[in-house]
Amino acid sequence: MAEGEQKDRPALPRRKLRVTNYEQIGKTQKDAPIYKVFAVKEDGSPVEDELRAFQELPVGEVIEYALKRYDHPQYGVSFTLYPPKEKLGTRVTKLEQKIEELESRLAALESGSGAPAPGAPDDDIPF
Repeated sequence: MAEGEQKDRPALPRRKLRVTNYEQIGKTQKDAPIYKVFAVKEDGSPVEDELRAFQELPVGEVIEYALKRYDHPQYGVSFTLYPPKEKLGTRVTKLEQKIEELESRLAALESGSGAPAPGAPDDDIPF
């Protein structure tokens, strides 16, 4: 296959779901986490089918996930959730913002301004 070409694969079905919780239930053979996912549909009704994911998912947001059916001989049918992928430009912008924030915090520390770390309580408690 030439560089940049993709295999012809059918698109996975998509559903809008709101993840309400998830918990790690194991690891893959490559040591990646496997999460059991609890979710509701857009109308708030619970998803009764077994859901899983291989990454942490945002809780409380309605997101359109790609779903892939998985038939396991021992554990039965489950559906793997795949969140939408961020575009490279969006990821670069987020990294640039993090770098700017870290540079600013470092400059404050180096100048001895004593600026509190973001999220630090602004009170007189000495510990």
